[in-house]
Amino acid sequence: MQQKPKLFGATAWYGIGNLFVRFVGIILLPLYSNLIPVEEFGIYSLLMSIYAVSSVFYQFGMNSALTNFYLKEDDELKRELVFSTIMNSIVLMGIFFSVIALLITPVLSQKILDSNKYDYFLVLLFIIIFVETISSFILQLFKTKELSRKVVAYLSLGAVLNFVFNLWFVYGLRMQIKGILYAQLISALFVLFVLLPFVRKSYHLKIDKNILSVVVLFSIPLFISGLFSSGIDVADRFILDYFFTKKEVGEYSFAYRLAMVTNIFVISFRAAWTPYSLNRNKHNESAEDFGKVLVKIILIGSVLLFVVSFFADDLFNIKLQGIYLFNSDYKNGLVIIPFIVLGYIFSSIASFYSIYPFVSNKSYHFLISDGIGLAANLILNFLLIPKFGLIGAGISTCISFFISAGYLYAISRDKVKIIYQKKQMNVLIISGLLILALGFAINNFIVQIGLVAAYILIAEFIARIKLTKLTKLLN
Repeated sequence: MQQKPKLFGATAWYGIGNLFVRFVGIILLPLYSNLIPVEEFGIYSLLMSIYAVSSVFYQFGMNSALTNFYLKEDDELKRELVFSTIMNSIVLMGIFFSVIALLITPVLSQKILDSNKYDYFLVLLFIIIFVETISSFILQLFKTKELSRKVVAYLSLGAVLNFVFNLWFVYGLRMQIKGILYAQLISALFVLFVLLPFVRKSYHLKIDKNILSVVVLFSIPLFISGLFSSGIDVADRFILDYFFTKKEVGEYSFAYRLAMVTNIFVISFRAAWTPYSLNRNKHNESAEDFGKVLVKIILIGSVLLFVVSFFADDLFNIKLQGIYLFNSDYKNGLVIIPFIVLGYIFSSIASFYSIYPFVSNKSYHFLISDGIGLAANLILNFLLIPKFGLIGAGISTCISFFISAGYLYAISRDKVKIIYQKKQMNVLIISGLLILALGFAINNFIVQIGLVAAYILIAEFIARIKLTKLTKLLN
């Protein structure tokens, strides 16, 4: 059996897997930018926005419920019943939502994409969501068991297959958006086929009514919260499309994808943090440990902010055999990158403070957190996008993530004991702000590299002198 790693060991493994997946996505961006017009990429971005919202319906907030209720059972048979009940419910709901989605496809295509010629794309999209939802719950079981290496292996497999099929359909056959969807569907089907045998012993064709009722009650706030959260992620695309054109949507979404490299850390941390924090809290081992974790979040998030913000524009200056790596038609969107990256850092802090709603079974706090975040996002987008365009959308996203994290901090601060490393946090934040300001003011590649290196040295000095025990988390 795979040995279970510590928090940042697991985070590192998830980071490797997500880094590989994102890396595959990033190396496909030059392909997309040179073969897909900006307006068409705007259409694809709106399709992916529909994907993001629809996925919330298919998952119904039960991913976190699986981890929560599975870990609360000590008996293996009861754990299998929890998994089986949730999995069977998800399959039945997926079939129901798919039927509804296919019935309203013509309306969605006309209202959102301005043409019924995209009906077939939406059909493919809903099939992809159904397949990927089943796989995601199997992987969630592995995450719950803290089998991070196994999760990474299957994420990587899917990424490799998706890359190969993208080359075939998009580059070889010049199928543009349709090729991207075909690649995603075929790779998703293959991964699901490989995953199914590994849960054969844990799965039973049963739905326990008592378990289901408790899970549904727990999941409903998470489901609504998920809708709000996905709304924060994608509302800006629709509002940009309303005030401007699909060209601006394409520019914004392309830059957003570059900034999403930061989300590798957020997703990886969240995957490791939920089971880790629940177990540590259960055994009263959390106070000092949690404070050190927060310092680590600030450190890693700041480095990612510098690297992505300082060097993203340099990618557009790279030539391979006389062809630019990225099409300059997409360059206008780069102005949003610092705001999106900072928003993802706030998202990781929100994940950090998610422990209290889990241990108290008060999942409605996620609903409130994401609800106020979405409200702020919508209001700010409608206020700022008409005046500032893409930058307005980026600022709105950043502030909405900050508000969501602020709420979870406010309701958790008296409920979960944390010994904060205040001096270390202050040094990291203040030095980070100075380095960010200097990097943008000077805007020189060599100087920016030196500034990032200087920040890492400052962080290493603090870690070595003040946080010597932190290295134990990596073992």
